[in-house]
Parts: sequence; C-alpha cells; structure tokens
Amino acid sequence: MKTIQKSVIYALLAVACWSTVATAFKLALAGMSFMMLLVISSFVAAVSFLLVLMAKKETPKLFQIPLPKLGKPLLKGFLNPFLYYLILFKAYDLLPAQEALILNYVWPIILVVFSVLFLGQKLLRFDIPSILICFFGVVVIATQGNVFNFQIDNALGTFLALISSLIWALYWILNMDKKEEARVQFFLGFFIGFIFSFVTLLFFPENWEIKTNQSLMAAIYVGLFEMSIPFLLWQMALTKAHSTAAVSRFIFLSPFLSLMLISLILKEEILLSSFIGLLLIIAGILVQGLGKKEKIN
Repeated sequence: MKTIQKSVIYALLAVACWSTVATAFKLALAGMSFMMLLVISSFVAAVSFLLVLMAKKETPKLFQIPLPKLGKPLLKGFLNPFLYYLILFKAYDLLPAQEALILNYVWPIILVVFSVLFLGQKLLRFDIPSILICFFGVVVIATQGNVFNFQIDNALGTFLALISSLIWALYWILNMDKKEEARVQFFLGFFIGFIFSFVTLLFFPENWEIKTNQSLMAAIYVGLFEMSIPFLLWQMALTKAHSTAAVSRFIFLSPFLSLMLISLILKEEILLSSFIGLLLIIAGILVQGLGKKEKIN
C-alpha cells in the first residue's frame, strides 16, 4: 500500500510540474528566441541530471559505456531534447499556448502507429477509431471550430506542433529498452541535446539576446520543471507502481490544469474549440486504451 501511495504521489508531482510549463514557455519566449530558450533549458536540465548522478554516486557509469554504444544516445539526444524542443518552442512562438499545448498531446496515438510500423505490432480493434477521433479533435483545434470551412489561421504553427508529437513518439520508440540506466540516459540525452542546440545557436547570433530577467528565470524554470525534475519523478512513479496504467491515467490531468494556468497567468481566452478538441483527443486515447485492456483479458 505504501508503495502504491508513493507511486501516486510521484506521478501527481510530475503532472503538477508539466501543467505549469506551457505558461513558462510563453513567458520565456516573450523575451528571447526559441533557440536561446532551448540552449538555456537543456543546459539547466543536463546540470540537474549530473548533480543527481553525483549524489547517487553513479557518474562512473558514464565512463563505462563503450564507444560503439554511443550511437543510440547521440540519436536520442538529437531527437530529444534538441529536435523535439526546437520544433515545439517554435510552435509555441507561433501559436496561442492553448493550441500548441493540445496539438502536442496527440503523441500517444502517433506512438500506436509507430509501434505498428517499427515494432511489428498489430493494430487492435479500437486503434483505427481512436486515431479518427483524435484526428477530428486536431481539426477542431486547428480550425478553431470552423471544421466545415477548414481554414487554418496558422498552418505552420499547427504543422510544427503536430511534428513535435511525431518526434516525441519516435523518441519513446527508441526508449523501449528497459535495461538502460534511466538517470544515466537522461543526462546523456540532455547533455548531447545541449551541445546540438548550442552549436546551432552559434550560426544565428541574432538569437542570443535575452530581453528581460523574467524570461531568463522562465527559461531556467523550463529546464527544471519541464526537462529534469518531472522526468525523474515520472520514472520513480513507474518504478514503484504495480503497473504503468496505475499512474498513466494521471497524465490526463495535465492539459486541463495547463489551460487553467494559461487563462489565469497569460490571460488567454480559452476557446470552446480548444476545450472540445482536447476532450476528443483524450477520448481517442482512452478508446485506444480499451484495445490494450481487451488484449490483456
């Protein structure tokens, strides 16, 4: 019972962290470029993970990784945080926070498609309906409810938000190996991602400016409460839970809490189309989950 309670506490703390970051993204982007935000936040995350490794006396494990096996960490670090957050931050730069937040939330359904394409898994009975429900939710959000006119106000921002979901799903396909040391992999990924982002920023010196201290603090906050602390909390929640499903359901709280903060802090008017689209996407994810339960039974 105590183990179950701990897993729930860790999961809720992770969700609480993730619920705040859509607002933090916008506050940071108000005073710096999306590239600069990535450099600062990935650096903060890498340092955080290094401190954890030092506290756990696990830093020697970094030097025990054979050179031929560094290819996978390089690829994962390129995908996340570098490419994923580079595209996601640009989407937030272009879109209202509520739209970027929800469109990025379709990744569980993309993960299903990738599992079929790359892992050879079979489509279950509920997979196709769940994909169609989520797709309709995306259409509702992208058109702001004008589904019959199908006029997208910001096609590039919408496209980038959806591409970020695709990259996030691909990243988790590469993380299916449960034998890997989680904390070591987190540090390697974010350190490699920081190197990629820093080198990229060198080619765009006009993006170095930080206009306000508030934006700088928001960027540091993103590194802590989006990229590092909740990763560790979620990993501990999964480790202590009797099943992934026992804690995964709490992730559905995150977008609703995020919308509340977006409304309260950023003063964005939450559109009815955003709320309906979110409900459709979550409904699609839940329908897809019925297929998994049916397979287990």
